[in-house]
Amino acid sequence: NVNFEGCTAPSVTFASYNDTSAIINFANAGNYQVEYGVYPFTQGGTGGSTLNVLNAATSTLPGLTPGVSYNVFSRRDCGSGNFSAWVTTVVGTSNSTVAVPPYSTSFELASNQNFLFNLGWDIPATGNVGSWGLFKDGTTAPFYADNGTFHIGSAISTSTARNAYLYSKPIAMTGGQLYNITYKYRAFSSATTTIPMAFRVVTNTSNSATGVNVLTTKTGVNNTTYISETLGFTPPTTANYYIGFHNNTPAATGATTNNLIFIDTFSVASNLSNDNFITFDFSVYPNPANDVVNISNSTSAIISNVEMTDLNGRVVKNITLNATEGQINISDLSTGVYMMNVSSDQGTSTKKIIKN
Repeated sequence: NVNFEGCTAPSVTFASYNDTSAIINFANAGNYQVEYGVYPFTQGGTGGSTLNVLNAATSTLPGLTPGVSYNVFSRRDCGSGNFSAWVTTVVGTSNSTVAVPPYSTSFELASNQNFLFNLGWDIPATGNVGSWGLFKDGTTAPFYADNGTFHIGSAISTSTARNAYLYSKPIAMTGGQLYNITYKYRAFSSATTTIPMAFRVVTNTSNSATGVNVLTTKTGVNNTTYISETLGFTPPTTANYYIGFHNNTPAATGATTNNLIFIDTFSVASNLSNDNFITFDFSVYPNPANDVVNISNSTSAIISNVEMTDLNGRVVKNITLNATEGQINISDLSTGVYMMNVSSDQGTSTKKIIKN
């Protein structure tokens, strides 16, 4: 710190945020002058705001714009015209605006953004072991983003098991409608001991770890080039849903540093049925069934994906096909009623399946 007539510069931290405000904390209660503006903001520039902090250790910056970062300049007022040097920090706001499919992001930040949560993506406030972060490629190889220069990632750098969630912004979905969730993933390690990563993709009606619906579970992830995956999700009710990535890599002896899972090129799109490809255009049999269900269609449509969900909307089967017919093994499913969503090059359709 620089002293001006014995006036020590403050220690300032970015404490918390919401859509329209951010809070900064000072190490000690006192009098401070604060100036801030939209990132990248130069002190004294046009469009900035100022405030005075009187005998306090915290200050709220009000009236901010959702999904934007701000440069903040602070100095201590020691009285009698004696001020400390200015110190700087960067704060930001979240963006909880509900997205309507089709929604996509490759995590590229606008010029007035500096944080992943500016995009509306965020980490649950409690319960995480480990974390997710925003990564940016340099100007020379190697490059790790699939699209652009930014991507997200989560690490295991010790032998402690991970339990780290990251959630998308809320996405409006209609109950009973099939949605395709697409993303790309890869692993990275520069450690002496490479630890294969594990993660899950989940949905929830809140951005918390409680009550998640698991779409897929990945283990032993060690591919160093991106793999693209599309998951089907049929929400049971109309609501705003969060799509989550959960780093649940188990404890691994010898983990050191830089064992990561990277995610990029994320999208959610509704898979609306084509009016020319309706329920009676394909058949499933036998129904009820014990072990297998056969699928055929009368329009020569190329079936690309078959997703089965239980009555709570949880995906229990997700099969990739590239044919006009196929066979689905359901011997491992519990007795009950399921919804089979069939996606093809001519549209989508849904059948109710009874498992004996």
